[in-house]
Amino acid sequence: MACYFLLCLRVSYFDEYRWNADLKEVYATLASFNQTGVRRVEANGLYQASLEFYRRISTTEMFDELLVMGDEPRPGKDAYVLQVPYYQPFIDKEGLRVVYRSESTGVAVAIRGGLLGTR
Repeated sequence: MACYFLLCLRVSYFDEYRWNADLKEVYATLASFNQTGVRRVEANGLYQASLEFYRRISTTEMFDELLVMGDEPRPGKDAYVLQVPYYQPFIDKEGLRVVYRSESTGVAVAIRGGLLGTR
C-alpha cells in the first residue's frame, strides 16, 4: 500500500487544476512590475487563491490584497490577471497592455500603460 501511494505522487499540477500551472510565472511577472508602482491587482477567481498564497509568503513585494474579479472586471486597477481572449474587449477599453501570456493555459497579466516603467 505504501508503494502505491508513493507512486501516486504528482510531479506537476493535477489535471483538474491545469489553469494554475503557470501562476508562479504570473506572480513573478507581477512582482517585477511591483517596483514600477503596481499595487492594486484584480484576478479572475480561478487564480486569486494561488496568487494570494504567493503574495503572503513573499517578503519583498508590497501588493494590496488581491481582489477577486466578479462577472466583469472593475475598472481602474493597476493590473489584472485574466483569460485572453475572453476579456480582450475589457483590455482594449481600459488601454491595458498584456505583458505576460501563457500559451498553454490562456492566463494573461495586463498592466495599465502608465505603470510599465522603462520596459
